[in-house]
Amino acid sequence: MQTQSTTSRNDTLAGHSTYVHTRVISEQRNRSLRPRYTRSERADFKRDTKQTLQNLALQIGDNELAGKVCRCYANVTAITCGKHVAQLIPDYTCGFRLCPDCARRRASRLVRKYLPAVVAFPAVSNTQAVHLVLTQAHKAETLRQAVKRLTGHFRALRRRAFWNDHFKGGMFAIEFTIGKDGLYHAHLHILAFRSRFFDVQDLKDLWLEITGDSTNLRLDRIEGDVVAGLREVLKYAVKPASITDFTPAHLTDFLAMKKQRLFGTFGEFQKFARDYAPEADVVASLFPPVETHAGEPCSSCGHPLFDVRLKGSELPAFLARCDASPQIE
Repeated sequence: MQTQSTTSRNDTLAGHSTYVHTRVISEQRNRSLRPRYTRSERADFKRDTKQTLQNLALQIGDNELAGKVCRCYANVTAITCGKHVAQLIPDYTCGFRLCPDCARRRASRLVRKYLPAVVAFPAVSNTQAVHLVLTQAHKAETLRQAVKRLTGHFRALRRRAFWNDHFKGGMFAIEFTIGKDGLYHAHLHILAFRSRFFDVQDLKDLWLEITGDSTNLRLDRIEGDVVAGLREVLKYAVKPASITDFTPAHLTDFLAMKKQRLFGTFGEFQKFARDYAPEADVVASLFPPVETHAGEPCSSCGHPLFDVRLKGSELPAFLARCDASPQIE
């Protein structure tokens, strides 16, 4: 393994910084120490988002989707000690990819599935994890066209000798936003495993050659608390798209993406993640058990847990009361 001094010497080649940004990872690491929003604020946001989704679905005549989103988390069981909420158990989940509640559940499953392999792979492959974001110029096209264009460019990049000389695989997720121009801004979040240092300008030049119109990319080294950094990148990669600027036409476009993969693994990491079977103690260290049964002690304070049945509309106020409750001694 290279020392920090060796890393620093190699970080700059031919006057170009190998890493163009560090802000994202450091902010993600800081957010892991302090919540950006309270639980009640997050619940408010999810409730409002699902109401917007329901309205959009009704506007395009998809009553089935509107009904599913309406029933999702309409009734929940909160397992709580009165101050801490150990688990929320819904009666029904819609599974829709734009639903913030279902996206959170999907993110948790992906983190649990891949985090052990992500943590183990750098040691066995002699690589370092980096967060790479690839973008492309925006065009007047459907969301499916924008995503197919982007994923096609990424496949072409992975076939190039430069990529294979410097990376040993990773995982990717597609995120998109809607700009003020009304066009889709699709970009790839990639958790890649870099085997060699390189001048980031070389990667920019290659990306421009492949796309024909874009040199925009960012590369962040994951450092410090690696497990926390990797966890944050994984969570960020699978977060749902924001629907703040959605119109009925945008929802129709998204529904046409039903069979489009938005997440995947590639390269040597793909096979490693498929075959890797972590030891029980490794899993326990990454995912400490949290007691979520009524009558058992709360893992945060030791007071007994109990069940509370709630309507989804009541959840934000319930969480606000928990946040405001005196600290249990």
